[in-house]
Amino acid sequence: MKTVKIVISLFFILLLFGVLYVVSISNTERKLYQAGLAAQQNSEVVFDATWKTIKSQAQVTEEYKDGFKEIYTQLMEDRYKNDANAGKETLMKWVQEANPSFDSGLYLKLMNTIEGSRNAFTFEQKKLIDINREHKTFKMLFPNYLIIGDRPDLEIKLVTSTATKEAFSTTNEDDINLF
Repeated sequence: MKTVKIVISLFFILLLFGVLYVVSISNTERKLYQAGLAAQQNSEVVFDATWKTIKSQAQVTEEYKDGFKEIYTQLMEDRYKNDANAGKETLMKWVQEANPSFDSGLYLKLMNTIEGSRNAFTFEQKKLIDINREHKTFKMLFPNYLIIGDRPDLEIKLVTSTATKEAFSTTNEDDINLF
């Protein structure tokens, strides 16, 4: 009788461990799946912020350029319009005077923003790819696939350019003209 109780106790202990193992596998898969969905949403947010920031800075830079051009042109016209000594003397006067200078710092800031934002977006896309890989690997390992193998894969969306897709489909990339 004592042996039967021990066997039954061991059976229930093994059954309990089995159930806990199945629950653990299921929970881990769900966490990975949700991490993938969150990474996809985060990638979209970073992409949106990237383009909004770049467009906003580009508009400010363009407005500054146009405003500077308007002010500078008017300033030069007003400064020398009544100058009776036109010609070489006006040119020398212009060279010697302190004239407003165009600040290219906005363009440098825009370039840095583009590079930094694109790098941040690339990082998010790589993170999404890695979570997807981890999820698929977890699902296909034994004995996990017996328990969770029929659950859906993540459907990740990667943002690339038409040129990149064409280069990978043709395995050629010949257009290196940047401008």
